[in-house]
This record gives sequence, C-alpha cells and structure tokens, in this order.
Amino acid sequence: MAAVINQHFVDLAWAPVLPPAIPRAIRRPPVFAIPPALAPDAETLIARPHLRATAAFVRLSHARPWDLFTAPNPLWMRHVDIPLFTAWIAAHRRLRSSASAQSDMALAPLGLANIPADDDKLARKMAAWKNQGRVDAVCGPYVSRVASAPEPLLHASDKFSILVSTFNRIDTVVRLVKHYRQSPLVDTIFVTWHDPAREPPEPLRSIAHAVISDTDPGVDRAAIAASSNDTAAAVVLVRQTTDSLNNRFNPIGAIRTPGVLMIDDDIRIPLSQLDIGFAAWAAHQNLLVGYYPRSHEVRLPGQETPGAAPPPPYAPLGSGGPLDPQTWEFSYLYGPPHDHRRYSMMLTKGMFFHTSFLAAYTCLMPPHVHAYIDAIQNCEDIAMNFVVSGLTGLAPLTVNFPRAADSEPLEIMTDFGQHDGISGKTNHLNHRSQCLADLVRLFGTWPLVDTDIEAVRYTDAPPWVFDSLANWH
Repeated sequence: MAAVINQHFVDLAWAPVLPPAIPRAIRRPPVFAIPPALAPDAETLIARPHLRATAAFVRLSHARPWDLFTAPNPLWMRHVDIPLFTAWIAAHRRLRSSASAQSDMALAPLGLANIPADDDKLARKMAAWKNQGRVDAVCGPYVSRVASAPEPLLHASDKFSILVSTFNRIDTVVRLVKHYRQSPLVDTIFVTWHDPAREPPEPLRSIAHAVISDTDPGVDRAAIAASSNDTAAAVVLVRQTTDSLNNRFNPIGAIRTPGVLMIDDDIRIPLSQLDIGFAAWAAHQNLLVGYYPRSHEVRLPGQETPGAAPPPPYAPLGSGGPLDPQTWEFSYLYGPPHDHRRYSMMLTKGMFFHTSFLAAYTCLMPPHVHAYIDAIQNCEDIAMNFVVSGLTGLAPLTVNFPRAADSEPLEIMTDFGQHDGISGKTNHLNHRSQCLADLVRLFGTWPLVDTDIEAVRYTDAPPWVFDSLANWH
C-alpha cells in the first residue's frame, strides 16, 4: 500500500491566477491521490494518525479540484466528493492568502475587460470588499451536514424546491409565493433576503413558516408542520450575513429535493407549464433546464462572419491560441446568432437544476470568480453556466410552450421587472459580452456548449404519409 501511495503522490496547483511571490511549496499543498480501485481501503488510510499528520487530504477518484472545469464529465457527481473538495480548496485558499497577504479581490492586474485599472470608483469598492470569508462561512456548515447524513437529505424526488431572491420587490414576491404555492409539485419555497443590513419587511415575514440564516444547516420541519394547517408548499425566509450577488447560489441545508427551480423575483411562470419543465429536468438532471435561453458568438477581431467557439483545450493566456480572450471577441446575444438556431446558456429567470450545482458554484468555483461577481454586480448567471457545462460538458435544455394552430402560444410567462431590471440598463449587452471574455480568463477554459434541442409538450405525431418506393426522390 505504501508503494502505491508513493506512486500516486501529486501536487496541487489549483487557482486561475497565483501571485508569483508565493513559494512553490505553498502553491501546491501535497495530497495523496488514491485510485478508485483502492477506494475500499481509503477509510483505513484516513484513520491512521500518522497519515493524517502527513497528508493534507486523501482523494478517492481521479477528479481533482484544479481541473474540475477543464475536464468535463457527465458523471461528475460520482467522482467529486463535495465535502472533501470544499475542505481541500479552503485549505489551499488559506495557504495562498497567508503566503501572499492578497485577497481574492486582487483582480486589477488580471487584465479583465470589466475591471479597468483606471476606474477609481471600482478600485475603492474592491479595496473595501468584506466577503473574503463568505464561502467558508456558508460551505462549512453545509458540507458538515451533507458529510454526516448524505442519504436522507434529498428524499422528495417527486417534487422540487423554488429559490427566489429579492432585495426590494416585496409586493411582487408575496404575490409570486402565493402563485407558486398553488402547485402540488412544489415542496418548499426559499425566499432569500439579500439585504443583511435590514430586517426582512413584515410582508415577507408574515408569509414565512420559518426564518433561517445562510449558515444554518437546516430547518425544523416538525415545527413548520405543526404551525401550518394546509398541505401547500412551506415558505422559508433565508437571511444573509453578507452582501453578495453570489448568495443566490448558496447551498441551503434545508433543501430536501434533488431538483430546484430558480426564478427571478419578477417572473411568473404559468403553473400548467411547471410540470413539463420539471419532467424535462428529471430526465436530464445534469443539465440546466429552463425557459430563457441565451446565445453567444465568437469571432476574430475584424472578422465579419462569426463562428462557434473553437474546441478545447484552452491555450495559455497571451499565446494567441484557439480560446485566448486576447485573440477572440466574445458576444452575448439575446437570440440565436444569424441563421443558426442554437443557444448555449440558460438564464436564472426560470431554471431547473440539481441542488448539487449550488454547492459546486459556491464551494468549488474558483475564488476569483466570486470576487469578480461582487465587483461588477452582474453575470452570476453566466458563471453558473460556466460551472455546469464545465463540470458536465453538456449544453442546457430549453422548454418551449405549446402553440395553437396559428402558431400563437397558448400561454405566456410574465416579466414584471423590465422597467427597472438590470437588463434594461445602457450598455447591458456589451457588459455581458465582456463577462464572457473575463470568465474565460478566470476559469481558464471555454466550457459553453451549443445546442438546438428543446423540450416541448407532446401534441401530435410528426407528419408522415404512405407512398410507393417508386416515388422516392
């Protein structure tokens, strides 16, 4: 066994950007890489005191934190131990921080399009950043709960949870909660209150069956059942201890369904269309399944006809390689590019996904990305698409509504926030396009995958006719 351990000793080099002042030994905390064939013996290895003192961690598969998003695998959940990887990454972050005295918000030297070096207002905001410990504070209690009791947590597979975040649309959220509680498919509605400096307003507190913090490991379901006389979905108000747009993807220990539906606080989806979205996701649980697809273009500077992104691998920054953002221009699009009816991203306005992706975003995503989202207050949804496609190598799946004979949709979704939403701001598309280029740099790869497939409710068989073979043409 010792010979095998020595044979598989590896170094850790996980981070998109590392300050050169960090000594090599601290850049790469040692780990023992145990092949899957030896996994049954891993518990024995971990239990030995001298091994605990010698090795930082023992991993049980070929997956490693530093290549999670550059080596996609549709079976990623079988190979990634989220509690172990979270501890692994946290240890590396602490070592890097103590060695360099730099925070994850040290973004200005990275040449990011949305972080201009001469923006004094943004520089002051970055200097006052207070969220350095946010990930550890949220992920610590969550992974402890999952590691101690992983099986019973996600037992309600015939229903889904709803996640909605809000800061000021109180009346709209109250109405949306009442709307979605009417669906028998909804297990719990989690309303994230995004203002840590203010108490949640009374209208939100009045509809909540429980109020928890973002660091709470769970919720008292027995107390909720005892306090409620109906069988509709429970409503849990989640308070935040930090001010971060990333908080909308925090893993919540009280979730007990594998599937979650994330919605914006201004979007109403018809209840009659929730089942097709949920069914499409249940059949494709590694995908982002939703109602708001978005597209992209990639082109060389000056190129008139855009093309799809060249395939991986991603070449080092500055090399001029196939996915270098210093060479290629990335464009974020509302609709399909030109005549290609394809899309590559799904918006969180209305999106089903597996609850494990919450932990993947918050606990496994490169730390600089969290800081970047905090700095620009945008593009967290694009980052989630990078996380999911980076882990799985799969495209999202859009859900379309059935149409009448005249091609008019039988039902529509309603967006109540266009007059004051972020998408209505000047230069929004350019800002989002720059996010694509910046996230390529921060993730070290271009993970998005194009598709032209959609899910739609069955209404009739495809057209066909009887004919003679002589008429083949």
